[in-house]
Amino acid sequence: MNRVRERAVHEASGIEGAHAVDAPRTQSGSTHANASLWSVGQRSETGYVRSENQDRMSWIRTSAADIFVVSDGMGGHAGGAAAASLTVQVMQGELQGLGSVQRAGAALEHALQAANAAVYARGQMPNPMTAGMGATVVALLAAGERIMLAHVGDSRAYLLDRRGVLRRLTKDHSVVQRMIDAGVLTESEAANHPDAGVLERALGLTPRVPVDVSGWLTLRHGELCMLCSDGLCGYVADETIAAAMREGGAPQAIADRLVRIALEHSGEDNVTVQVLRCGESRRTSLRRWIMRSALALATLCAAAAMVVGARWIGVHIGERSATGAAANGSAKVSKASEADAPVAVSAVIVPVPLATALASLETEIARLEREQQQVITDYERKRDTLHKKRDAKRAQHAGAHAPRKSPRAEEPASSSEVSTAGPPPGVRDDALQSDIDPSDR
Repeated sequence: MNRVRERAVHEASGIEGAHAVDAPRTQSGSTHANASLWSVGQRSETGYVRSENQDRMSWIRTSAADIFVVSDGMGGHAGGAAAASLTVQVMQGELQGLGSVQRAGAALEHALQAANAAVYARGQMPNPMTAGMGATVVALLAAGERIMLAHVGDSRAYLLDRRGVLRRLTKDHSVVQRMIDAGVLTESEAANHPDAGVLERALGLTPRVPVDVSGWLTLRHGELCMLCSDGLCGYVADETIAAAMREGGAPQAIADRLVRIALEHSGEDNVTVQVLRCGESRRTSLRRWIMRSALALATLCAAAAMVVGARWIGVHIGERSATGAAANGSAKVSKASEADAPVAVSAVIVPVPLATALASLETEIARLEREQQQVITDYERKRDTLHKKRDAKRAQHAGAHAPRKSPRAEEPASSSEVSTAGPPPGVRDDALQSDIDPSDR
């Protein structure tokens, strides 16, 4: 927002895409820093009124730490963007070689003073487009779980702790903030005060500027830090910001949510947000613990299964050895039988799951044997029934076609005559078989 600067309203141009810092080391979107300790989300939007985004943000990665920067330019259509870009570029050049955090505070102070000198020198040049330009800046240096802050102006840094409490980590260098400190204004009154946009300190206004540098602050896993330009904190109350951050999600989702809320509340100014999470949230940490526990349990179960399988094989080998010894009728104890003794012991200490599995197999075998016996019984019963039917048919047929005495004969035919007599006329030799029911054959 143009504080101590021109406040002309430009023609509405809609929302532009995320405006990343115009420097080669800039990264935007969600990724990880400090060996995946910090997860980051960032977004910048022009807004509904301004025609150009004069905010800049940066992520400077070094061997010792990661430095996150948000800068808000001021000083006209061209001057504001130039001041913010120059601020970020100079800080990148000064901090990218940081190899130790022993003098992190001095390094941040030096980088901001160098940026101030560069912006001031550019603003003193005879160019009406950049005359009097300046910028606010807030920088967060993260090394492990510790952070350090440096800022000039009214760009802010916040911390949302694991209890969900939001607190400011920076204090605005503005007229209304001095009035709040003096007890003249309350926070709610300051938001609507006519001098709410007047800054007492910014980069590029004087040859040297006082820089506020904090000490080290140690964060706990899951806690959130947020850097923003006054396009967010100048229009959205801290309570609303806290509620949006407490909704959770990935840092990129939180950054997107905060920018959307800022645009919904006003959209008059550029808005830039960087959200940093230290480590993992409780939910992510719990999910990771559950996955690791499940993997450990699966590994343990696999090992137990291998042990049980080995013992089961040992038991059966022991049983076969004992059976062979009994068949041979050997009464002597050989070295081999002595070697089998541990197998017998292993059979005694069969684990409960294995004993249950063996009992289940024995039950299944007994069931199959019962079913087999039932099938055999049914087969024999049906076979006997068919045999009886066949015998009855044969007896009936023999009675119907047996040779009869001739009425003219005075004596019965001898047995030899009967046995040699052929079948009655018209009856074939195979008639006896043809009368049998095919099903009885």
